[in-house]
Amino acid sequence: MKASIRGTRAAVLLVAVLAPWLALGGTASADAAIDRAVQALDGKPGVYVEPGSEGQPLSAAELGQVRSRVQAADTPIFVAALTDANAAALKLHLTELINKVRENGTYAVLSPAGFYAASNRPGVRGAALATQAVNAHKGDPLAAVLDFVDGVDAAAGSVDGGSDGGSGGSSGAGLLGVLGVLAVGGGGALLWSRRRRRQRETAQLEQVRGAAEEDVTALGEDIARLDVPATADQNTRDDYSGALDSYDRAKQVLTAADDPSDLQGVTTALEEGRWRMECVRARLAGKPVPERRPPCFFNPRHGPSVADVAWAPAGGTERTVPACAADAERLAQGGEPDLRQVAVGSRYVPYYEAPAYAGYFGGYYGGWGGGGFLNGLVLGELLGGGLGGGWGYGAPIGYGGGYGDSDGGDSGAGDYGGSGDSGGGDFASGFDLGGGGWGGDSGGGGFDGGGGGDSGGGSWN
Repeated sequence: MKASIRGTRAAVLLVAVLAPWLALGGTASADAAIDRAVQALDGKPGVYVEPGSEGQPLSAAELGQVRSRVQAADTPIFVAALTDANAAALKLHLTELINKVRENGTYAVLSPAGFYAASNRPGVRGAALATQAVNAHKGDPLAAVLDFVDGVDAAAGSVDGGSDGGSGGSSGAGLLGVLGVLAVGGGGALLWSRRRRRQRETAQLEQVRGAAEEDVTALGEDIARLDVPATADQNTRDDYSGALDSYDRAKQVLTAADDPSDLQGVTTALEEGRWRMECVRARLAGKPVPERRPPCFFNPRHGPSVADVAWAPAGGTERTVPACAADAERLAQGGEPDLRQVAVGSRYVPYYEAPAYAGYFGGYYGGWGGGGFLNGLVLGELLGGGLGGGWGYGAPIGYGGGYGDSDGGDSGAGDYGGSGDSGGGDFASGFDLGGGGWGGDSGGGGFDGGGGGDSGGGSWN
């Protein structure tokens, strides 16, 4: 039987892998279009039109009609006409718009991908109103948007309008009574909103933690399968020890995490661990150690990428992403890559379609200036903008290359789980954020029918 240097440490590792430890109880800069929208709106209700969005689907004249209707409304409505080509990017931009403007009211975004809305105004169910408008005016985007604005204004008026006032002292007493009720009710609503947000954040953390636990376990199992002989050279020993250290570090970060953003340190450690592990395999096989490149985009568990490949997600623009040898071969033969799936509620989706996981998966790419690659906007960045740049790990002390314009800055990602200096999720979490788009479980609908649920909006076709 071949001697091994794994010894006690490897035995401890294997026990840790098999134990039921699943019970373990940086972000991208803001999208330029949203920055311009925020600057143009300047905290005031109105309509922002992104250059190039005219005719997609509303003409300049039609957008003028929307602007007039919004300005005539007695409740604050913020609208942005964007050029997003996919629903995921549009929904994420809605969240970012809310977090950046940070004013109470109703928000809506529209583009060729559809129409999505959200509101925190009492009595205004922005998401539901968007769904109703979309379904009531199939094939007529202008009528849908105008109907939505009218519906929001009417709903807000039914709450704000109140009574005609009466006369004498009784009206004063009545007003005081109403104010008292509003004060009590407002406090209760605030507590309810905070409690609801905490519940969402807790559920979100547990789902992301579950993915992290799976990834850490997978690395541990893969390291445990390595068979390093006692005669291995020092470089092989060092890489093996480095892989174990990364595994241990990932577990420690996971144990201490109490917020989704804390979990980015897990993937930072996992990235190094998988690269070290591949170095061990290469040395044992007498091959050159692999270049330290970004993990395979399709599934970071595949380890370091070996090539950059052209790929287009469903409904998205083709671009270049790093891929492992197996996925590069699948794509070359016209097949589909092996995608990492994560839980979102009761569904499983590709990880890059799950904004709550952005910070976590972003840790895999932070070493290449890409900490914001999957943070904050996730699919909005991936599908709505280019990755650009090249890949390169700057040894020995720095990182080089990058993801084009991404600077890894802090920007918040609203209720989808982001965090950052711009305010992050707290403000948007008070809104009934709309959904829909492609007819998923989040509800919504399109101008061709379908959808439903209590989240609003949908695609135009």
